[in-house]
Amino acid sequence: MILDDHDEPVDEEVPVDDEDLDVDGEMGEWLGGLRAAGLPIRADATDRPTPPAQPPALALPVDAVAGLVAESLAPATIAAYERDWQRFGGYCHAYGIDPIDADAMIVASWIAELVVRGLTVATLHRRLAAITYAFGLLGR
Repeated sequence: MILDDHDEPVDEEVPVDDEDLDVDGEMGEWLGGLRAAGLPIRADATDRPTPPAQPPALALPVDAVAGLVAESLAPATIAAYERDWQRFGGYCHAYGIDPIDADAMIVASWIAELVVRGLTVATLHRRLAAITYAFGLLGR
């Protein structure tokens, strides 16, 4: 339905040119060119590789991977994570909970409180990353 100048509904069919829907012709060649250039495009179901039956085995031990991740963080990021962990610890202690023993529901309630306070999505992501990082250091 299209609205005319007077905001009154007008029933009108819009013609569709079959060339607009060309998948195998020039459009297919154009998409193939994008694929060849390495640009991300939406792939058809037939273009998607089938996933392996099992995930590939890690070439490094888990401890080594955790160490590489820890080393890859910038000092400012680690400092921000430490501040966020302290904030989370303060939240937990206010309810008589040790932050090390916090479960997913405690983390979710903390995030919900931060949402109500109006923190940005980026800040919420960083605070969750800080908790994930800390729990990873704790072996959780």
